[in-house]
Amino acid sequence: MKYLFLILSAAAIFSGCGTKKYFQPEGETDRLKYSGYTQAYLKDSKIDGATLEDGSVLTSDDTLYDKIVQGENTHFISETEDKLIASDKNTLYLFNKADRTQTTITISQRIVSASNRGNLVAAVTADNSIMMYDADTGSLLFKSKQKLSNTVASDFAKPLFFDDILVYPTLDGKIMIVDIEKKKEIREFIVSSEKYFNNIIYLERVGDRIVAATKHNLLTITPRNTFEYKNDINAVKADGESIYVATVDGRLIELDEMLAVKNERKFPFAGLISFNLTDEAIYIVERSGYLIKTDRHLSVFQYYELGDNVENFLFIGKNRLYYKTRFVTLP
Repeated sequence: MKYLFLILSAAAIFSGCGTKKYFQPEGETDRLKYSGYTQAYLKDSKIDGATLEDGSVLTSDDTLYDKIVQGENTHFISETEDKLIASDKNTLYLFNKADRTQTTITISQRIVSASNRGNLVAAVTADNSIMMYDADTGSLLFKSKQKLSNTVASDFAKPLFFDDILVYPTLDGKIMIVDIEKKKEIREFIVSSEKYFNNIIYLERVGDRIVAATKHNLLTITPRNTFEYKNDINAVKADGESIYVATVDGRLIELDEMLAVKNERKFPFAGLISFNLTDEAIYIVERSGYLIKTDRHLSVFQYYELGDNVENFLFIGKNRLYYKTRFVTLP
């Protein structure tokens, strides 16, 4: 009887594997032809850009900074208005976009996220410490150790300069508010308290609001109120009109400023891994090899085949989608 149970269980497992379903576009699809090739293989990508194997960096506006990041263990982290920020285990690098001049800061922990304004650099380390440096002198101005995190999602937001405060994302689901002048913590907000994959994957200023998200929850903070939206989240984008959320179960959702649902579209069996906003359209990447284009109110859809699974080695910029060594112009 025991052996019969094991056989039946195995049969059920293999039967389930055989009936796995995949995303199928609901309308006609066009095949996207690759527009060209990058000068090197796409090594890794962050929210702000991608690093090529030759040390070049592609940023979100499709600008290429040729061979600017050197060293096998040096990685591009983020982009600010006038700087590219990179790091290895001992040094934080700030590259001036205009003339490629370089400023370095000696560090004691690997940096996973950083931002800058003027001479100030805000950073988050792999051991979940939040830091503030003076780039002119290289001195550490502020440090606060947060709770260690069990696991970290691949996307991680950068610190946000907001008037006279710094808003830090953490690896354990919080955002920490630090007074820049006094160099001390003044408040914290818990975005979510899940045990795993609970780092802040999105953090932006939209008007007078702060929008923050983990893989489990979305929070907007205004001077008077805080609003919350729970879901299993793959990606978030916000602008002055709406907040868009791509969920693990294949939905794209448009929310208003109080996080009420304005529009929603379900794509059965889809893995929506990334998307980008333009003035008139939303471009969504589906992991099995499709690009979905829709208007800002999720009413009209166009489907394009990319011809390959695209979960890794992918970056979507303002006008192009990059994959391995190729790119397509967004239609």
